[in-house]
Amino acid sequence: MTESYKEYYKITGNKPPHDETLRAFELLSKTRDPAQSRALDFGCGAGRDSRFLLEQGLLVTAVDADPEGIANLNGTDRLTVVASTFDTFTFEVYDLITSRWALSFNSPATFDDMFSRLKASLRPGGILACNIFGKNDEWSTNPKMTFLNEEEIRVLLEGLQILEFQEKEYDGQQANGTPKHWHHFDILATKA
Repeated sequence: MTESYKEYYKITGNKPPHDETLRAFELLSKTRDPAQSRALDFGCGAGRDSRFLLEQGLLVTAVDADPEGIANLNGTDRLTVVASTFDTFTFEVYDLITSRWALSFNSPATFDDMFSRLKASLRPGGILACNIFGKNDEWSTNPKMTFLNEEEIRVLLEGLQILEFQEKEYDGQQANGTPKHWHHFDILATKA
């Protein structure tokens, strides 16, 4: 694990949940009892979304490839913590899936298969909140990561009803303040 990841976990560990996760939970809670619902926080990092979903009563599976990032997630029988890469993770069935700033770290060679299995694991009526990096992102020269355009992402989402789909491109900064050019697609979808 690099120092930059340690710094990232320290910076983000106590932050509130992502706005998209809040919206996904709000949508889910209109049709389901959270105490009877299962969530997947796929690429959970230090667990900011996992903690929120646990507080709302969901059963949560928190997945991250870095065991140190998820080391602080414990203390409840409603939480399952899994150290796994995305392409080798064994999906179950979920009412809500959130994956913020994580999916694009999956290799292009296995991305489509991983995303198909992720979609298949979403229960009918379930909610997916995720983002995927676009091809103009500053990190797009990294061959180990996946960067897609709008058309490619819409093909991946076939079979889901898109509730929100936003393309964002801007100069900003990483969690530690380092400048970065961002390009990503924010997605909120449901399975019919």
